[in-house]
Amino acid sequence: AGEGLQEGKHYSREAANEDLSRPDFVFHFKDGFEEKDLIVDSKVSLTAFVDYMNATDDASKSDALDRHVKSVRKHIDELAKISVTQGPGCCRQTYTKEFAEARDYIVKVMKEIGLSVREDAVGNIFGRMEGKNPEAPVIMTGSHFDTVRTGGRFDGLAGVVAALEVARVMKEEGFVPNCPIEFVATAEEEGTRFSGGLFGSRAMCGQLYENELESSLDMDGISMAQ
Repeated sequence: AGEGLQEGKHYSREAANEDLSRPDFVFHFKDGFEEKDLIVDSKVSLTAFVDYMNATDDASKSDALDRHVKSVRKHIDELAKISVTQGPGCCRQTYTKEFAEARDYIVKVMKEIGLSVREDAVGNIFGRMEGKNPEAPVIMTGSHFDTVRTGGRFDGLAGVVAALEVARVMKEEGFVPNCPIEFVATAEEEGTRFSGGLFGSRAMCGQLYENELESSLDMDGISMAQ
């Protein structure tokens, strides 16, 4: 991200508050001979901060921050609606109707960004951005999109949506990474329905247990294989 900062400016970051309930950061920088502090909530990406610093007027600076926050908030709000429960909180268990709806939404967003999308046999979703060296090891980022029974709206989704916002900005800026990057949304990480914690990640790594699909049952006696 440092490549996007204006030449001649120096940046450092330190925690602005030891209170973990307020995870804000202060960016201290020098603009010519003037020293400034900018307090940025941790929900705002460093990319947004770079846009802010490169803006030429106050209105543009405000727009630069708002654009990224609004994009992240929009996707979290839409995905949070896909829940078996109504009102606050979210319940979206693996291989349910809600899970399928969330999968379709994530796939749609990935395609709109311009990623190459695939889904593996267990329901993990991958949006791939090719790099300058296609033979290089893949960098992967993202999170899960299933939830616990009484999960919050950010449960898993914050990591999925934040990763997709990074992909969107990289595409908009025409940035091509050295290594391929895969933006991932994984299945059954919580293990709430089938008690198979980290199932999606383990499946990617070839670390499933023998007969796990047949022996993992939900509360209704339905196996993961079914």
